Formats: sequence, C-alpha cells, structure tokens
Amino acid sequence: MKVSGHKPVSKKPARTPSAAVAASGASDRSSGSTLFGEDSTTRFALIAYVVVVLWIALQPLAGDDLWWDLSRGREVLKGSIAPSRLMLELDDQSESDWLGGVIGFVSYAAFDSNGLMLFRCGFVFGVAFLLWRCVRDNLSTTTFLLASLTVICLLPAANSVSLVYDVLGTVATLWFAGRWLLDGRSVSLLILLGVGLLWANLGAGYALFLPIVIGAAIGRLWESSVSRNGGIVASLLLAATAWVNPRGGLGILDSFQRIRGSLDVDVSGQGTVGVIQAWQTWSERYGGVVPLAFVILSVLAVGLQFCWLKRSPRRFWQIGSVWIAGQWLAWTSPTNLSLAAVWIGMTCLSARLPADWVAKDSVTRWKRGLLPACCLVLVGIAAVKAPADMGWGIDEQQDFRYLQSALPAVLPAGTGWADSLRSGGMIAWINPEGVRLQDLPHRAVLGGRLRQQHDIARDLAEQRKTSYYRSNGSQGGWWLSLQDRQTQLLLVEADNLELIAALEPTLWKPLTLDSPVVAYASTGNSAYSNRILETLQQRHFVDRGPWSYQRPQSTGSPFDRDRFGLAIEGGAIGQSIRQAEVFTAMGLPNAAMRILHAEQLRSGAEPAEAIARCQMMLLHREYKRADRCSQFQALATTLACQRAGIALADAFPLPDLSECSDAMRGAVQLYLDGRWREAIELLGVGGLSDQDRYGLAIVLLQLGDLDDGRAVLVALAESDDSALRLLASEALASLEFDLAS
Repeated sequence: MKVSGHKPVSKKPARTPSAAVAASGASDRSSGSTLFGEDSTTRFALIAYVVVVLWIALQPLAGDDLWWDLSRGREVLKGSIAPSRLMLELDDQSESDWLGGVIGFVSYAAFDSNGLMLFRCGFVFGVAFLLWRCVRDNLSTTTFLLASLTVICLLPAANSVSLVYDVLGTVATLWFAGRWLLDGRSVSLLILLGVGLLWANLGAGYALFLPIVIGAAIGRLWESSVSRNGGIVASLLLAATAWVNPRGGLGILDSFQRIRGSLDVDVSGQGTVGVIQAWQTWSERYGGVVPLAFVILSVLAVGLQFCWLKRSPRRFWQIGSVWIAGQWLAWTSPTNLSLAAVWIGMTCLSARLPADWVAKDSVTRWKRGLLPACCLVLVGIAAVKAPADMGWGIDEQQDFRYLQSALPAVLPAGTGWADSLRSGGMIAWINPEGVRLQDLPHRAVLGGRLRQQHDIARDLAEQRKTSYYRSNGSQGGWWLSLQDRQTQLLLVEADNLELIAALEPTLWKPLTLDSPVVAYASTGNSAYSNRILETLQQRHFVDRGPWSYQRPQSTGSPFDRDRFGLAIEGGAIGQSIRQAEVFTAMGLPNAAMRILHAEQLRSGAEPAEAIARCQMMLLHREYKRADRCSQFQALATTLACQRAGIALADAFPLPDLSECSDAMRGAVQLYLDGRWREAIELLGVGGLSDQDRYGLAIVLLQLGDLDDGRAVLVALAESDDSALRLLASEALASLEFDLAS
C-alpha cells in the first residue's frame, strides 16, 4: 500500500564487522598517503616485510637436530617404523613422530644442502605469506608489527628440521579450524582431521593440536555454524587422530613431555655438565633479537586483548587464553619460542582490530608516521644483522666431515656415548660400521634413562673414574659404567668446553682438534692408537710449531656460510673464536692466542673473555712447572681479566707487579691489543732484566718465531733466577720434543 505525501524509505544495508575493519584499514592506509604518496605506506610496509622475511629465510641451517632427523629419515625409507630404536642401543620404544626426518632426507639426498635450504625457504615464505594475507586488508601499525615480529620468531624453528612440522601444524590447525567453525562443512572437518593425522606422525608437538582447536573455538562461540552434537562428534574424531601412529595414544604423553622442556630441568639440583644443560635464557640460546621480538609481540597481544574487553568478551577470553598458553610454552622451554609466537600472532591477526580502535589510529599526525617508522626500524635491524647471519647451505657447526675423516671406516664392535643431540646425530649420520650409539638426551627423557645419562656426564666432568657410591645409593664412577656398555668412543660437541677440559688428564684422548664434535678414544684401544699419536703430534705443533692462522676461506662447499665468496665476516669471526676456546680447553693456550691475535689484526675484534681464559691457563701452566710465575705472565693475566671483567682466582700468589719495568708494562698493553711486533721491539730494546727477556721469549714463541725465541731461552737457562731458569729449561725441552715429533 502506498501512503500519499511520503517517499518510500530505502534502508541502507548494515555494514558487517569485516567490512568495517576493511574500511578502517583503508582509511589507515590513505592517511599515510599524505606523507608518502598514493598507497605508498602499503608498498613501504610490504617492502620492509619482505626484507625481514628474506633475512630470516636466507640463513644456513644450524639446528643441532639436523643429522639425527636425517638419519631417522634414512632408516624409515629402509623400512623401519621405529628408527630411534634401531639406532640407539638403550632405546626400546617406538616414536610417534617417526616420519619427521623423511622429507629432510629426501631433500638432502636429491639436491644436497640446496634441497634443505629450499625446504627452509619454502617454510618461511609460506608462513609469512599466510600472515600477510591476514594483514593486507587490515593494515595498521599493530597488525604489521604482529606479522613481522612473528616472522622474526620463526628463526629457531627454521633452523630445526623437527620444529618446522610443529609450526606448520600450528598454522594449518589455526587456519582450517577457523574455516570449519565458520562454515561447518564436512570437507573442512576432513581437512582438519588430515592435518591432525599428519602432525601426529611428523611433529613432536602434536599435544598442542586440540588446545589450538579449542582456542580457535572460543573466539567463534556465537558465530560458529557447527552444532553442539556435531562439535562433540568432531572433538572425538580429532582426539582419535592421536592414536594413528606407531606409538599409539602414548604419543600424546611423549609429546607433552617434549613440549614441557624436560631437558632444561636440572635433575641433580647441583648444576649440570654435559648431557643435561642448565636452563638457558632466550638470549643465551638465540641472541637478543628473537627474544626481544617475542616480548614486544606479547605486549601487543595484551594491548589487543584489553581493547576487546568491552567490545567482545569472547575475543578477550580467546586472546587471553592463547596468550597464557603461549607464555607457558615459551617460558617452560626456549625451544617452544617459535610455536608460542605463531600461536599468539595468528590468533591476534585472525581476531583483527576493533573498527573504532583502527579509526583512532589515524587521528594524529604522529600516529600516521608510526607505521613507516616501524618499517625503518625493522629494515635497519635486518641490515645490521644480515652480513653476519645470512648465507646458504649448512652452518659450519654442523660440518661432519672432520669427524668422519678422524674415524676408521670399520671400527671395533662396541658403542658410542654422546653428550648431546648434535654429537649423537653426527655419528648416527656417518654410521660407521661396528659402533652403535648408546642413547640421546631427548630419547632418554621419554624412556626414563635421563638420570643414567646425567650421572655418566657428571662423573666424566668431575673425573670420577673409580667406583664410589652416590648420595642416592647408586654406584658411581665412569669406568665401570662405560665398560659395561662396551664404550669405544666418546663424542663431545665443541661447545661443551667444561667436559673437554675435564677429559684432558684422563685416558680418553681426542682424535681430532678442529671438529664441531670431538671424538675421544681410550689410549688402550689399539684400533685408534695411530690416530691418537697423530693427533698428539698435531697438538704439539699447533701449540709450539711455526704456523700462522688463516681464517677459513670460502670453498663453495655446503658448509660454507659464505657460500658464494661474499666475504661475510661475522660467521668467520665466531668460528675462529670458538676454535680458540676449544684449544684453550684442550690445554693449548699458545695456539689459542695465535688464533685470537690473527683475528685482532684482521678484523679489529676484541675477544676479551677468550684472551683472559688463555692467559689464566698460561699462568696455571707456569705455576705447574716452577711453582712460580713470571712477571710478564702475571701482569698479562691481571690486565686481561680486568678488561674482560673476570675475577682472577687467588689460587696462586702473584709476584709484586710494582717491580715490573716500564718496558714490560708498555709491552703487555701492546701484546693484549694484538700489536705483538711492537711489543717485541719494545722488550728487545728497552728490556734489561731477565724478566723482560722471558716476556720477550713468550711473545716470540706465540708468534711462531722459534729460532729467536729459542735463542732467548738458551740465555735464560743460565739465569740467576731459579724459577726463570726452570721455566726456560721446560720451554726448551718442549721445543726439542716438537722437533723430534
């Protein structure tokens, strides 16, 4: 019926929340156009985002689980469904993530390290693309930071073959759970079930599957198309996926134990060495950038949560519950940092921003410039870090070739003891005939053998060879434990400096000096006697012989960080300092000082802590030989410790340093600065006392000038100072032994 005198009223369609968000996002982008031209803010943000993604993606693979997972993949393709049980002497359990190494092994077998890098890049690019899809229609400072910081937090997972599947499982679960909850279609549920089945057989973090689905459901309580009964049936089906793997339902318990970070717990209560590493902070494990990114991401998530408090309580509780779960994951074990970041980041991005909050973001001029400023900061950080971080291939710390060359092709039948996943993974990948790995920490946790692993590591570190009884009543002493296991080899990663130093006075001797994993064999084992003798000769040569250190050059091998010869400095400097620290732990301080001196000359680096440790070992060596130390060594050690901020132990009485000559004081300063030639000239011209001349001999020998150093020592062998006479005689005897070797 038509009413006269009135025009028909046409109702304007109501705007949906998504349309409001899109409109507000467009408003936010257009507000930036006044500063950078039409839509330039979006382009600038995309460029900055791509720079961050490339920085994270193009880094060499550095995860310690690399060779272990590839070894598992090799055994699976040979027909085993329990690869860890096949490779470990003490392991008698199946594993749920039995397929976790197959894709990595196939990639490496087909395309060498290039295949692994393509796998890594595909992972980072894929996750980054999905994050950007959540951002592009809702671009603001907050959403851009959420996506960019999440990408930065992908770095730990990108370095690990096994963690990749957990992050992919988290992303796929969030994505398809959201679609299923919205449309309620059976196809979406089947896809989600497929994700669960794959995750249950590929990743160790499958225990998060249902919690992630529940977290997504909290945010869809009043808009879900899934009925109550349908939700119950679907939950049962999703839970049933946990049983479809070789471990069955026990895989959930294993997964929870792995996520909980059992390896980061000090089981002794008295500090740990070797197998059980003390709990590490995020910065100790990943540096400063990744932990800072996670902290800022967490703060943004809290702010976004409270902006939903009055607008949508369900969003508030969704983000809050995910935030709490993510913090628990990250703080329980640093290994979970990527998982927690992806879960929090994607949940916040899927919730989007309230329309009125986005609109307020473009009110003031400084807020319009906030997004470009954040882009500049992220690009700047990437530009500073990229030269040291970026590369192609496999990190030099995972280079197994040195270890392989030190071992005979066929070894005596027996077992090998490994202190970590890296060392165990390398020997498993090399797979020498005759030796079978005993156990690994993460498998020992699941099998209840972690205490045994810890006790052996502690006995080795404390040099407890003979039998004794521990406070808990168990029998200690590494000799019987290793004999019962028919141990042929000890495998210690080069970063475990405490255990390397502890093994020096024992009958276990290294088979190589410069490997990322050092293999030790017993001196009574005839199968390794020739290699032990060869390594002993190398030890004397590097500590006293005429050689000069040259930083490893790019050879184009898969283990070169500078794969294409672009002279990336940071990685090479770190490699040199690590080698110097290994030499120091092995009791070769002269060799260590020669490496550090070369780095000081080449790059101007000041590895103060490494130099201080070398000087303390040289001081200890002098006291061990003569029950006294020289003025030069005492002064050098004191100043080096002051520079490094290390307290010098009062185990030995130091001479009166006020008696040091001016020439010696100046020479020590030059010596610690890396200007050894100038120190030699100063001591050679201005040094008048025997103490000065002995300091001159020290620098000459460390520099590799054996003839001049020997001449000075011959003169000092007739010194009136009995301690200097003894020190000079010991040094001369060492030089003669080197020549004879």
